Parts: sequence; C-alpha cells; structure tokens
Amino acid sequence: YIGSRLCHFLHSCGHEIIGSFSTIPKNQKKWANFISRFIIGDIRHKNTVKKIASCKAHIIIYLVSLNHQDSEKDIDNTFNVNIRPIFNILSSSSISNSCLEKFIYFSTVQVYGSNLYGDIKENQQLIPNNIYGLTHQLGEEICNYYNNKNINCFNIRLSNSYGHPLFTNKNCWDLVINNLTKSAFESKKIVLRSDGNVFKDFIHFSEIYTFINLLIKSKSFEQNTFNLTSSKTISLIDAANKVKNVYFKKYNVEIPIYINSNQLYYQNNSPSISPSFRFINNDLVNKNIEVTKCITDGIEEIFNYLESKPIY
Repeated sequence: YIGSRLCHFLHSCGHEIIGSFSTIPKNQKKWANFISRFIIGDIRHKNTVKKIASCKAHIIIYLVSLNHQDSEKDIDNTFNVNIRPIFNILSSSSISNSCLEKFIYFSTVQVYGSNLYGDIKENQQLIPNNIYGLTHQLGEEICNYYNNKNINCFNIRLSNSYGHPLFTNKNCWDLVINNLTKSAFESKKIVLRSDGNVFKDFIHFSEIYTFINLLIKSKSFEQNTFNLTSSKTISLIDAANKVKNVYFKKYNVEIPIYINSNQLYYQNNSPSISPSFRFINNDLVNKNIEVTKCITDGIEEIFNYLESKPIY
C-alpha cells in the first residue's frame, strides 16, 4: 500500500527503483512501469538479504512488518519478520554495499504505548504495550546502532495513514478512514465497533511520500527519528462524522452511524466526548514540509476512487 505509492512517486521524481517482493506481484506489468528490477524472495532467508545487499542501492526504504494483529500470534515468526531482517540487511550492507547512503525504517507511533497525554515528542520515553510496538522499538534500536557506525539510518514513526490504493490491495481497507469510507459507500451506513471515544492521528499517503522524498534529497539532518503525523488528534466518532458529512455533500443522502456495532448514534443525544490531551508532535517534520492535507479532501478522493468501481 505505502510501498507502491512511494515507488510510483519516487520514480516520477527521477529515481531508479528496485523492488523487493516476497512473491511475484499480481500486478507485475503495472509495477514494471516504474520499477527497473524485481527481487523476489522471503525476507527471512539469507539469500534474499544477500540479493538486497548486493544490488548496491544508494538508499533502502524498509517497510516490512507483520500487522498489529499478526504480530501477536507467533513470537518466533514475528521476530523473524519484524526484527531479524533489519539487522541482517544492515549488517550485510555495511560489509558489501559501500554505496548505501541512507536506510529509512518505517516504525510506528505505537512505540509510545497507549493512554498517552500531552505533547508527545520524539525524545519521549518509549513504553510500547503490545508486541507490534515492541518489535518496532527494537527495529529502531538496530537502526540507531548502525547510524552510529557508517550508515545514515532514519526512523519514521508513522501514525494512521489513509487514502485509496494505487493497485488492488485488500488489506488497505482495514485502515480506519478507508474502512469507514468504504462502509459508507457500499452499505450506506457507518459502523464503529466501539463507542467512538478513541483518539487517533490520521495522515494522508501524499504527505508520507513528500517527506520521504525530502529525506532522500537532503544531505544532512540534526536528528534521525521523526513523528510522521498530522499532529491533529481526533476521535473515531469525529472521523465517522467527517465521512458522513462528505457523503451527504456528494450524494445528498443522510446515512446513519452505529456505535458498539449496532447502537444507533444520535449526535445531539449522545454524551459529549472529552477532547484528547494526546498530541503527537510533528514539529521536526514541519520544519521541512507542512502537513496540510485536509482529511475531508482525502475522504472525498476515496469516494471518487470507489465510484470508479475498482476491484478491491
């Protein structure tokens, strides 16, 4: 999902792209429009790592990870997917790839843990409360180790991304904003599994690749870890209402919102949700780009995509 967007955008900026895939992608011909070479292989295997290190890339952007749910299932497999390959690639590259200038690791804001309050900056203590967050903290530590050696390593703590996919991608519809928008489009209703009193930070994919491109072009940074967020924390019920309002604007139809799976939500009669004191600070990113994508514009783009009748 993010990888395809990055490849497409960076190719348009004049970069040569080598893509690493666990299996041959279904849309190989479309990928080939902006990827010069395919590396096919399981990232857990040493032969795949050797192929990656031997391609003599100047920059490696590392997006490999099990999702939140799958990371909790099998600790051995989670370690072998989420952590070990980072060390193996950086170790191999430090020996055999003298061309490597930068290693960009996609981490997550979940390294901070939950029940957060206040202005959350990159130097805040990390207290992950799940395996997914813990493995990304360990991934960052490996990057920091090699950053102090001979490779410029960057940790990107990403919040909740959203936006329609470039290619067919079923998994991207599990992302909150994508899921709510698709539900509204297909079912003419929005269903939340909770009461909506959960706060998240949502960032559009366009601002992700804009910052990554800037990171690639820049010769030096004072720091190597960034919160890549919108810095605007909203509740899930607020996100659902934004989807509902965009739907009404486009189709002139009022659709219902259900909380707790089947309880009809009435905005006027529901208890007010207290504002969040959680603010994931993105000042370091905003020194270089301004994160300005309006979430309602992003939601409308998803509706337009769904209108084109794609295969999910």
